[in-house]
Amino acid sequence: MTILDKIIAFKKKEITKIKADVPLKKLVGSPLFQRTPVSLKKSLLEVNSSGIIAEFKRQSPSKGVINDKASIEEVTNGYLDANVAAQSILTDTSFFGGTMVDLMKARTINTTKPILRKDFIVDGFQIVEAKAIGADVILLIAACLKKEELKNYGKLAEDLGMEVLYEVHTQEDLDKIDLHNKIIGINNRNLNTLIDFRYKQHFKAISGGGGQGANRHGANGGDLMIDVPMGTQIFDENNTLDEYMAKAGLSVKNITASKT
Repeated sequence: MTILDKIIAFKKKEITKIKADVPLKKLVGSPLFQRTPVSLKKSLLEVNSSGIIAEFKRQSPSKGVINDKASIEEVTNGYLDANVAAQSILTDTSFFGGTMVDLMKARTINTTKPILRKDFIVDGFQIVEAKAIGADVILLIAACLKKEELKNYGKLAEDLGMEVLYEVHTQEDLDKIDLHNKIIGINNRNLNTLIDFRYKQHFKAISGGGGQGANRHGANGGDLMIDVPMGTQIFDENNTLDEYMAKAGLSVKNITASKT
């Protein structure tokens, strides 16, 4: 069993317990459920946008503890001062040391930039939950979900006024997603092995998808979590990421270089 398999198996059991204790009606009746989400797409594409989704993460299965002393209030204020395009907050406790309270605290400070709930979504309940705690965006990881689940969960999020960042690592992941008007995040890390694939990973050209690229960086010792660094030869031996995206007709802004 891979680490991804373990996380998903644990997450399904965890959500079953939470659903038994928390009525859906309670989530829908929460004050934050009524707010109008901030658009990630608009924030990424606006003039002079940094294009960066800055992450708050205390630990990870691959790195262990990154910064368990980090304050969500201090980090959120720092991200706002840096004018990031959006904020990503881990809400998984068992593997990443995050909590939904972290996101709710950030929401009280950050009222202008979109917040992504970063978790392993395996049930529609989590999407309603994300809206209830103040998230604007959810993450759907293609490696964890079937094509129909990606479609249905994406539609649910959209019906609730939220947006979706679709994470892919392989061509098979990408093929599960209808690319029209989607925000796509390319993870250069294999979630099954937690090893980075930086060379010769091939994606066939995307045509007419209208998707948007997203650039997501960690903080407080975190590593690059989404996107391949500009210039990395991940798609084939000859084309760099920016060249590939240009050929694919995708609108990608400010994907910055990184060595992590």
